[in-house]
Amino acid sequence: RTGEYYCWPSASTNSNAALSANTLYAIPFLVARTSTWDRIAIDITTGAASGNVRLGIYNDGTNLYPGTLVLDAGTVDATVAAIATITISQQLNKGIYWLAMVSNNTPTLKTLYLVGTPLGKRSSNTTMHSNIVGWSKAFTYAALPDPFTAAGNQDFDNTPATFLLLLSLD
Repeated sequence: RTGEYYCWPSASTNSNAALSANTLYAIPFLVARTSTWDRIAIDITTGAASGNVRLGIYNDGTNLYPGTLVLDAGTVDATVAAIATITISQQLNKGIYWLAMVSNNTPTLKTLYLVGTPLGKRSSNTTMHSNIVGWSKAFTYAALPDPFTAAGNQDFDNTPATFLLLLSLD
């Protein structure tokens, strides 16, 4: 439906977690058909004393890992508890993408909890609470790298969530 925010299917934002400063995060985002998106957003539940969060989109690379940069959307102020948005105009074709963020401080954001994930479960623990939700990698706050930084760490439940707002089905 147009006019709605989306994150990975089967996801809920049931918790909050502080970002780690200077860490690049990426979560998968499924696009079912060619469509245009006009907002990228995060839900800040507790602002940081100062700082920003930079948001963007990556293509899927190799082995369900972020690849080349599609969009560095810019920054949002991370000092206020609010839904922080950036206006974009980005057409995405059918496929898997990665919504990314990096911050220079530690605001608290709504997080993802996945019932099911295409990234699998931790091989050493297949309980419900061991879903692989995305990737993270130490990265000094700056413009988003192209391509995504190699050798990231698997993130599990309660990974910070990023959302896109659907403008049109093309």
